[in-house]
Amino acid sequence: MLNQYEVISIVGNAKNAGKTTVLNSIIETFHDRLLAITSIGLDGELIDNVTSLPKPRIFVYENMIVATALECLKAAEATYEIIDKTGIETALGEIVLIRIIHSGNVLVGGPSIVTQMESLVAYIKTLNVDKILIDGAFSRKTISKSTDACIFAIGAVYSSDLTKVIDAAKLTIAQFSLNRVNDSFNYLETEERVVLIYKDGTYKKLEYDSVIQYQQEILEFLTSDVEYIYIPGSLPTQFAKELIRKRRTVLPKIILKSPTHMVLPEILLNNLFNSGIKIIVLHPVNLVGIMYNPFSPTGYVFDDREFQDKLKKITHLPVINVMNERRNDIDG
Repeated sequence: MLNQYEVISIVGNAKNAGKTTVLNSIIETFHDRLLAITSIGLDGELIDNVTSLPKPRIFVYENMIVATALECLKAAEATYEIIDKTGIETALGEIVLIRIIHSGNVLVGGPSIVTQMESLVAYIKTLNVDKILIDGAFSRKTISKSTDACIFAIGAVYSSDLTKVIDAAKLTIAQFSLNRVNDSFNYLETEERVVLIYKDGTYKKLEYDSVIQYQQEILEFLTSDVEYIYIPGSLPTQFAKELIRKRRTVLPKIILKSPTHMVLPEILLNNLFNSGIKIIVLHPVNLVGIMYNPFSPTGYVFDDREFQDKLKKITHLPVINVMNERRNDIDG
């Protein structure tokens, strides 16, 4: 599943979904390879700083590279040496690169800004590592566009109602599966203003760099001859509602930078997908596998077979239990 990819992100449906367990499984699978590990934000702590629940540690092996904040080094149990500084500042100090001398647990706190992560990934690639593993942020499902592949960790902790877990997972999988624009739209890569593309192939750049502050003004531009609207930032909730409401009179296709630029409530996201409005992106997510955790740290557990079967009904991707994965499932 992962052998062919260089940069791999792991995102989850909730805190304590099993992302760290997935990361440790991947590290163990490729422990004889030169890996680099980092995270979007903080991970690897003993107690989750949001839920106060116990968490698994991130275990790394000799010669692996870890990109983490200086403050996090105080919690490292592995022996290491600092090999470089990145100049990337975070609330926990500068991100530094360490090389593991003796195996052990580490606390990983990486950059929380996507552009900083992209710069960090580009630098780590110059070190000729075999793979770069990024522990993603659950709340924004943030994924760097430098990522070659993504694993989605689905945890029972999301809800004690399995149907709700499956329904939410189905939405996220649909979001991560949005198609890429064709090459004729490559000029939008560097565009930071709202752009209207007309049915005759011409386009117009509006003066607005965000939809949030100028929703009504932009809506007035959406005439029947507009085929696409490019939104350089996030798709706002109210704007999405207005597009759904007006879909019978005007139905432009939406172009976003990436699927993660759709930060919408689940009900609205579901309505948008069912509205007939087509959404495409400049930077799609290459979702390659689903790893699920039937155990919730709050005390309940789902039936493993039922959980797996219901997930397999909503995706064609490999579906693997994070608690009993096999090496061949991961490196195949």
